[in-house]
Amino acid sequence: MTAEIQISTELWEATKAYATKILTEDLPVKYQYHVLSHTEQVVAAVEDIGRPTGLDTDQIRMIQLAAWLHDLGYVYKYIGHEEESLKIARKFLEGHQAEERLIQRVEELIEATKLEIEPRNTLEAVLKDADLSNLATEDALANSDLIRQEWKIFCQREFTDDEWDRFNFRFFKDHEYYTDYAREKLGPIKDSNRKKIKKNIRAREKANNKKVDHKELEATIDDQEKQIDKLKKKLKKEKTNRPERGVETMFRVTLKNHTTLSQ
Repeated sequence: MTAEIQISTELWEATKAYATKILTEDLPVKYQYHVLSHTEQVVAAVEDIGRPTGLDTDQIRMIQLAAWLHDLGYVYKYIGHEEESLKIARKFLEGHQAEERLIQRVEELIEATKLEIEPRNTLEAVLKDADLSNLATEDALANSDLIRQEWKIFCQREFTDDEWDRFNFRFFKDHEYYTDYAREKLGPIKDSNRKKIKKNIRAREKANNKKVDHKELEATIDDQEKQIDKLKKKLKKEKTNRPERGVETMFRVTLKNHTTLSQ
């Protein structure tokens, strides 16, 4: 599969400079994850995934053009930013006299970065894998927290720690890379991060269970103490022929049960 379109170094450098300027100067300061460093990471990942996948230089450059431009729409909106990115990309590329075929290819690549879109070719698969290559980094969980903060600010969606961990666990579990390289090299690291999330969930469950058990235990002890008080009052009021030793035995058994529950 060949790109059939040559990407000049001048256009590649101009695209990089333009994206860097927009993400540095125009992006709202409230963004924490979808910033320049993320875009740079995606551009680098395109190279890392594209080469072993068998793409040539022009194919990789074409995908990188899309990578530089794919998140610029965040300047205008969070939800639906891809549509804004498409408009920005077309205007920029037309301004640099890029041929229509190239513009359309870049638009198709940007469109493919939507989570719900399945890649239609290898170039789109490489970009989608590069865009989510962060799932297979040592900063994956920290980056996830940055996205959580963005959702709180821009989407008015808040999560407890447990809700966010469970959401991420499902996302990491359901997500699959498309290229052989990403599946073989990035997949195991992503799975390791998923296990870390699962460990956090299990640790929280264990801690919460202990708290629940402790509360239940305290409630049980309180109930036992009330029962003992009632029994004492009853025995004091009632006249019985029960031997003194029998009464002591009854208290001893009751108190033993109380002590066992307290341990």
